[in-house]
Amino acid sequence: MSESTPPTSPSNVPPATPQVVYATPRSGGAAGVVLGVFAALMLAVLVAGGAFIFGLAAGAAGSSAGAVDVQNDVVRRTVQRGDRETQIAIIPVEGAITDQTASEVSAAVARAQNDNVDAVLLRVDSPGGGVTPSDRIDHDLQKLRDADIPVFASYGGISASGGVYVSARCERIMAEPTCVTGSIGVIASVLTMEGLAEKIGVEANSVVATRSPEKAVANDLWRNWDEKDYAKIRKILDSAYDRFRMLVEEGRSERLAEGVDFDDLCNGNVFTANEALELGLIDAIGYQEDAVAMVEQALGVNPGEANVFRYERRPDPFEQLGLGLMKGPSIEERIRSAGTPVLEYRAW
Repeated sequence: MSESTPPTSPSNVPPATPQVVYATPRSGGAAGVVLGVFAALMLAVLVAGGAFIFGLAAGAAGSSAGAVDVQNDVVRRTVQRGDRETQIAIIPVEGAITDQTASEVSAAVARAQNDNVDAVLLRVDSPGGGVTPSDRIDHDLQKLRDADIPVFASYGGISASGGVYVSARCERIMAEPTCVTGSIGVIASVLTMEGLAEKIGVEANSVVATRSPEKAVANDLWRNWDEKDYAKIRKILDSAYDRFRMLVEEGRSERLAEGVDFDDLCNGNVFTANEALELGLIDAIGYQEDAVAMVEQALGVNPGEANVFRYERRPDPFEQLGLGLMKGPSIEERIRSAGTPVLEYRAW
């Protein structure tokens, strides 16, 4: 399901001429400032390169020790050393579910298949996120099931909306005692600036082709929405909701408590861990180590006997130096995305 983008200007309308400002350099010390900035940038590059080389060396050393193994930018960190050949991989879904999250899970799934693991424990601590990234994660996890690799789930402090979506079809779900879950529904938010434009005296106009009038519906951040705009987005939301509901029904219908109204379960409400257990939305309450023991039991081994490791994405040098924001979207991209409805499986 793709997200809509605001219409671009027709090709026959010339773009606005950018204003060029020639700033007069201040007298005194300008060359020194430039050299200082250049030196700082060179130092950052050298440090980043050093951090990258150090990361490779550390990964290689860890691999030989069995604690850390890096393949295709996926780090495998040992969580538990067992005395059997049984292998359990933990794949995290933490924070907001984005395209990046989906890419990381996809890489981890490929690594799990390559490592011939016996089971996967999905560690979810997420309020949800994008509709399409959530669906891609479910799609990749299905590849494990198709390869006869069972997938279980462990919920942290929160596993709501998209967190439920990606884990609904897991074999068993265990949530921490303080977990908040549920929020089965879809939401879209958009920023409109009609009031702001009026206050600052700006008039913005969008033009669409004569035979594509629907292009202007729910596609202009410079005016407030009317019912036609809401109806267009609601139709898309309903489609995403139907798929969400189908996955929950497929994964949990046979485990729901007797007398539970499925409509009430899927109305967007949130539940505590105890409530979710009573409803049958989860199977047990416990921490990650308890979930690992649950998986071991399902595999027929005693607690502590399996080898357990966690897949993580290897951070790049910029992230290691705290410079990850340098790779973020431009200001133009941020403004444009602010006026685009974003469909999300999220709690709030």
